[in-house]
Amino acid sequence: MFYVLGNNGDLNLVADRVSNADHSAIYRNAQRDHPDVVRDMYDTIADIVTRREFMQDDGKFPSSTWIGERILRSWARQDEWNAATANSRNLSNSLFGQIMWTVMFNHDLHWITTVTPNANAGRDERVYWVHPESQE
Repeated sequence: MFYVLGNNGDLNLVADRVSNADHSAIYRNAQRDHPDVVRDMYDTIADIVTRREFMQDDGKFPSSTWIGERILRSWARQDEWNAATANSRNLSNSLFGQIMWTVMFNHDLHWITTVTPNANAGRDERVYWVHPESQE
């Protein structure tokens, strides 16, 4: 299960595996045009989530943008990713975030996400952490 913590403190169950955010078309287009790159990035993120690499002591992952930047520095398919995102940092960050959302939705543990207060202006940057009930 996957939940979104809203600004009002409400915890809402996520209904859709792919976010309904305005920029979700980026994910759908990349899946259509570059399915192998999307699949490989999904597998890379899923491995990081499973191993809890980058997870902080408080159980949170840094923002998806931060994680994406770390992965892409050494990812074997970086050139293909850059081509798929038209060498656009905004497009790359958005696509990475959409894939991470999908990983968290599909993951065995229950997760919570919210927009980070440290987001860059005009960006929907999210943090993720394990729901306390999943840690029992």
